[in-house]
Amino acid sequence: FEDAIGTNKEDDDTDKDGYKDKWELQHEYPPDSIISAKLPLDADFANRYSGKILLQAESRGEAWYVHPRDNRRYFLNEWIGGSRILQELGLAIVNNKIEENR
Repeated sequence: FEDAIGTNKEDDDTDKDGYKDKWELQHEYPPDSIISAKLPLDADFANRYSGKILLQAESRGEAWYVHPRDNRRYFLNEWIGGSRILQELGLAIVNNKIEENR
């Protein structure tokens, strides 16, 4: 995950601002910047890709899921972990609804 977001996995406070990277991410602050402004949410992007899995191809091929309830992205670090995340965050759909959308 830290490779994907560009933080230092050897240091739990990449930007040395006194706040641990995990806390900053949980509270929507950038973990690699001493600027204390909250991370912006690109509403247009989030709405467009809501409910989809995105591959960050230009990096290491990381996968992210944009959850339709909160329009936040969730990192799918490994298939097993990603599978668990999708089970927890996914929305159920029945087969006839899938057929209607083809």
